[in-house]
This record gives sequence, structure tokens and C-alpha cells, in this order.
Amino acid sequence: MPDSSAFTRAMVVSVFARRPVQLYALGMVLANVIGAFIVFGLIRFILPLPIDYRDVLSARNCVTFAAFLPVAVLIGFALGVRAAKPLFGWLDRGGEPHLREYRTALRLPIRQVAVNGTLWVAGVLVFVVVNGAAGGGRDLLVVIAIAVGLGGAATCAMGYVVAERTLRPIVAEVMVRGVPGRATAPGVTTRLLAMWGLSTVIPLLGSGLTRWGASCTSSSDPATTSPAPSWLYL
Repeated sequence: MPDSSAFTRAMVVSVFARRPVQLYALGMVLANVIGAFIVFGLIRFILPLPIDYRDVLSARNCVTFAAFLPVAVLIGFALGVRAAKPLFGWLDRGGEPHLREYRTALRLPIRQVAVNGTLWVAGVLVFVVVNGAAGGGRDLLVVIAIAVGLGGAATCAMGYVVAERTLRPIVAEVMVRGVPGRATAPGVTTRLLAMWGLSTVIPLLGSGLTRWGASCTSSSDPATTSPAPSWLYL
């Protein structure tokens, strides 16, 4: 009988040799990288900040980001493998999937949303704690929480779409067991609304929340609050 840990390693190597799995893993990394760029874009160009954007994109936050990113990637990979683990046996052996493997394949995009959401919630907490401990004011903490939170929402939406697209060949293979009797994924209308929210609602919501946060802080100076360019909402 082969060693269980060696067998597990061999199974993981076999699974990640499949192109859909490679594209899926790459897509998740890119979705999170794009999410980080969205946070930068929100802070630098879109959100009407009650403070100077350089206070948010400070050396402290850049160092925190550089330290948090590799840790988040490793944790995200581990959580992603754990979410897909019930599927590994079937991907390695082929044939007709068992019921648990079948359900895992169909629900993996939703599970990936949970993984991405967990990482971005952790990111919000890390940046808020770091800046709070360094004496960051209320304005700074509000802006960071809103920008990182909206970036996380965008990443979850993109991650879901990418997961569904890249895993389509695998889902087609497991359908040999039959078509599910109930819906396992959002319909077309829900997906269109999600894309509209990603492209329009998130910038508008970020702008509104930042304005509201600034109005709740007596120390904010309206003269330093830069308006968001309206063409970005079109």
C-alpha cells in the first residue's frame, strides 16, 4: 500500500497537470491581482477622499501589502485545494464521479467565492489594525475599509465568473452522472446584475460611502475632498 502523503502529493501533481485546473488556479491569482489594482484605482482616481490619497498609499501600507500578499496567496491556495479536495480522487482516476465529487464540481465556484471573501475580509482587518495602531485617523480607516472592501467584492465577482468558465470542461465531464435536479448556480439575470454591479455600483457605492464617512467626521475639510470623475460611472 503506498504511503498516504506520497499518494496525496502524486494526486495533486496529477490534478494540476490538467489544463482546466491550471487555468482555474491562474484565474484566481489574476482575479485577486486585479482586485488589488481596483483598490489602487478607487483610492487614486475614483473615491472623493476626505484626505490626501498619499496618506492611504503610504510607505506603511505598501510594506503591509508586500508582507500580506505572499501570505494571502499561500493561505488562498491551501483553502482552494481544501475546497476542491473531494474532487481530486475523481480527477485522478477518471470514470463516473461519486455523488460527493459530483456536487463538489458543481459548487466549486461558490466555494471559491467564500475563499476569496475570507482573504479580503482578513485584508480589511489587517490594514485597519495596522493603520489604527500607527495612529491613523478615522478618515484614513474609513477610506481603507471601504476601498479594500469594495476591491474584495469585485474580486469575488470576477473569481466566480472565472471559476465557472475555466471549470466548464470538468463540469461537462461530471455531467455523465446526470443534470442536477435543482439550480446550482445563478441564472443569466443574476449574472448580468453582478456584472453591472461590478462596473457601476461599486464605484458609485464607494463614492457615496466615502462622502458619508467624511460628513460624519467633524475634522474633515470639504476643501480637501476631491470629487470623483463622473465619466467613470458611465
